[in-house]
Amino acid sequence: MTKKPSKDLILPFKSEIKPIFSFAEFEDYTKSLTASFQVEEENKMPLYAFGVLEEAGEVAGKFKRSLRGEAVNANDILLEMGDLLAYLSLLAGELGSDLGQVAALNREKMEKRKAEKTLFGAGDNR
Repeated sequence: MTKKPSKDLILPFKSEIKPIFSFAEFEDYTKSLTASFQVEEENKMPLYAFGVLEEAGEVAGKFKRSLRGEAVNANDILLEMGDLLAYLSLLAGELGSDLGQVAALNREKMEKRKAEKTLFGAGDNR
């Protein structure tokens, strides 16, 4: 039997921290953190792709623990989502793009699916 998620998980996020980054500022900040990485150029893209997978797994793990009845708060999930966003930013940069372009492309794709009534379903090209 599946347990209900911990109530701590669904509490609204409370923080005094105000969002201060645009996507571009966040990308610049993330790149500055990685400037000291000793990673060969040809290994950056796979490193960042694996980082995306690892951090997405950590987000999913928080929800898994809540299903086991453990208290997981929204702040913990948001912190992991920040790590995920950082790796997505770095990966987009390696692909010659940025988070703003990724968001715009996603919106375009979703608007097309909404118009065609194919928001739900399977496949990339629906």
